[in-house]
Amino acid sequence: MTGNGHAGFGRGTLEKGQTAPRPRPTSAIMDAQWGHITIKMAGHPPFGTQIILNGHEYVACQATKRPLTFTNEDNCFTQIAAAADLARIADTLSEARTVGRLVQVCERWIYSVCLCFALGFEEQERTGFRYAYSVYQVEYSRNLLFQRGGQLDQVFQRIVDRTRARLDVRQVRTLFGAKRRPHWHRTRHSAPRFEVVVETLAYDLTVFKIHFGNLTLKAYTKGEHVLRIEATAQNTHELRCGRVVDRFPQIVARLRRMLERFMTTLDCVDAAFISDEMLDQLPLPSRLGKTRVGGVDAHHHGPSLPPHGRHSAQCSPSPHHPPASVRPTSGTRSSR
Repeated sequence: MTGNGHAGFGRGTLEKGQTAPRPRPTSAIMDAQWGHITIKMAGHPPFGTQIILNGHEYVACQATKRPLTFTNEDNCFTQIAAAADLARIADTLSEARTVGRLVQVCERWIYSVCLCFALGFEEQERTGFRYAYSVYQVEYSRNLLFQRGGQLDQVFQRIVDRTRARLDVRQVRTLFGAKRRPHWHRTRHSAPRFEVVVETLAYDLTVFKIHFGNLTLKAYTKGEHVLRIEATAQNTHELRCGRVVDRFPQIVARLRRMLERFMTTLDCVDAAFISDEMLDQLPLPSRLGKTRVGGVDAHHHGPSLPPHGRHSAQCSPSPHHPPASVRPTSGTRSSR
């Protein structure tokens, strides 16, 4: 969230010779509904402000009031007793009513805690100084919980190896819902990022990223049991749906569709391969109900066709050439 201040009667300037106390560059606030909030304010008019909210902490605060049993580690839910109830709380962040909640939490703190250090309450009332809010950066993520950490690492490494080499320009454009590559303004010093990369930030921490200008899709592990798939908009202008706070539901919907296409691509790529364990288990016997059945022998060609079927397939006479002799095969008779 970003707030740009404006005055109702002129700009919020100070009187000649009046000096304002230097505002704090960053304010850390603990809100009862949203948890930890970070507010950064510029020290000069119109006192542009950046407000950082965390959706995971909002869900944790609301789940604590229910109450629901969960474990939250490193900004991630690792253990959930009632996953469906927690998911319903998280879905409320995508509703249209969330716009009112966002404005309320900003109005609750920005004037009384932050702006008062640069502009007193009397000066705020005299000039009619108010903020208008826009959404500049958004992250939308989904967490996949694994019971075994070894299985998580195996699945993630297979997905990375099989996906990064198969994504071409057309598929990447489809993931981001774009018809063409990111536009390059010649006023910029460098072209927008358009690449598929795999980064190893630390030991046993691999991040799979797809950059499309100011939009990013990435997959990485959080701890030993969580695989996070995330869609990030560094600048919501790239989503082409507006960025005022009233457009927040549309912004989240665009990111959700990007994330779902990305997860579908990862699932389809992994489903096209057969694991080594499955190949080893094919020859082993199994049970169908109470009946014991044999396995599949990949080296056996199967039963041969009956003689008449083999003859009709190999010895159909040609109207222009006499029938040629057929080499004897196992289970068949030679014919001329």
